[in-house]
Amino acid sequence: MPHQPRPRIPVFEKEVMAAEARRFGGDYDKVSSSSVGSVNWLGVTVRSRYADAGEMELMLDMLAALTDGQRSSVAEIFCDSKRGNDFTVQLSVWEPISARMIGDTLGRVACERSHGHSGIMLRHGDVLGGGPTIEIEPDFGE
Repeated sequence: MPHQPRPRIPVFEKEVMAAEARRFGGDYDKVSSSSVGSVNWLGVTVRSRYADAGEMELMLDMLAALTDGQRSSVAEIFCDSKRGNDFTVQLSVWEPISARMIGDTLGRVACERSHGHSGIMLRHGDVLGGGPTIEIEPDFGE
């Protein structure tokens, strides 16, 4: 179990989000629900494209489900808010079997605590690509 207190993700009031949604023609999908777009917990950066509090909470749940050894090889988890629970995991250490186990654990948590995921890409190396990757197919828990 993690030894560092879990960060609190601040959430905007509904009225603030409604006012912001009006700027986007009522489209809440592009509205940030938190004042922070990323947090660092247990040495891992958790980041959401649109600063979505629910996405960040889910990623913290995912991170908490990993063993200490698995978590030590994760540098960042990013959720692409445009694609709905689509995750990219940047690994600092590449071991294919461990990477697959990390991806499976993250996917299981996404299905248990949310509506599933649109895919999980685990990668090592340059942020722009070029290193090894493993892609976990979308799973909506059906």
